[in-house]
Amino acid sequence: MKYLEHSVYWMQKALVLAEQAGQQGEVPVGALLVKDNHLLAAASNATIQQCNPIAHAEMLVLQEAALGVGHYRLQETTLYVTLEPCIMCLGAIIESQVQRVIFGAYDAHSGAAGTMFDLMHDKTIRCYPDIIGGLYAQASSQLLKAFFKKQRSTKSTLQT
Repeated sequence: MKYLEHSVYWMQKALVLAEQAGQQGEVPVGALLVKDNHLLAAASNATIQQCNPIAHAEMLVLQEAALGVGHYRLQETTLYVTLEPCIMCLGAIIESQVQRVIFGAYDAHSGAAGTMFDLMHDKTIRCYPDIIGGLYAQASSQLLKAFFKKQRSTKSTLQT
């Protein structure tokens, strides 16, 4: 479990990316893909900026890393993300053969690693990553809550 020694460091970096996304009006989610404690790719949500519904932090990180290493299989890597992956992202993580996912906040609305959906116990999936949830869950959750609270207050101000 050598990867756990470095998990705090990488998750802190993911939180910085999430905070930056929130400041840019994106849902505050940050993600990093690491292999042998070396950063392969980093991204935050960019669905609004890119006008792209699949520009989730995880999807962008997987794409950047695959292009960087020159192969779509990202074996022996660890994905750090501040929010539990959705079905789309977890599907891409499985397809790219990421070895492990370490995430912060659980997602009661669309989390696919056991919270809302449970792809990790689907017997039709032959190869899936190890998943550890809850690292910096409170900090990740707080970013999301503050972002959506601000969004709601801005929306109600515009409606009056």
